[in-house]
Amino acid sequence: MPLRRALLWVAAQAALMGGILAVGWPLRTILALMSTYVGFQILALFSCFLAASEASARSGLARANSELRATGELLANTSRLAERERISRELHDTLGHHLTALSLNLEAASHLAQENALVQIQRAQSVTKLLLSDVRRAVSVLRGEDPIGLAQALRTLVGGVPVVVTY
Repeated sequence: MPLRRALLWVAAQAALMGGILAVGWPLRTILALMSTYVGFQILALFSCFLAASEASARSGLARANSELRATGELLANTSRLAERERISRELHDTLGHHLTALSLNLEAASHLAQENALVQIQRAQSVTKLLLSDVRRAVSVLRGEDPIGLAQALRTLVGGVPVVVTY
């Protein structure tokens, strides 16, 4: 109920009570009783409004806290994703390109090499190809993780919502 309507309700109750007391009580006693009665009614009214305001503020604070936690979780996941992307790009750009160039140079050397060096070149070439596949796999793993972690962020967001029990 809005405050204005609640004050009108208190005034109507006080007027009704004053009318009932006016039947057989002296005016001085009625005024003393009515001032005390109205004072307590207004105190109770403002206490209720204060309690409702506090409950509403707590609910809003819990909701904001939950949203803040979920946002923090998303930010942490995004930061991890960005760092992994940077590392994978760095691995791909440096190691991947150099290993590819090394493999091509070993292929050219194998065409020019004599029989005794050819075995060593082929062995180096197989190690190079193995390293290149390892780098590609590592880059693929770094890029393939869940980028946002939406499920965990939603759990965090819902975790802060107060449970309302209704009967």
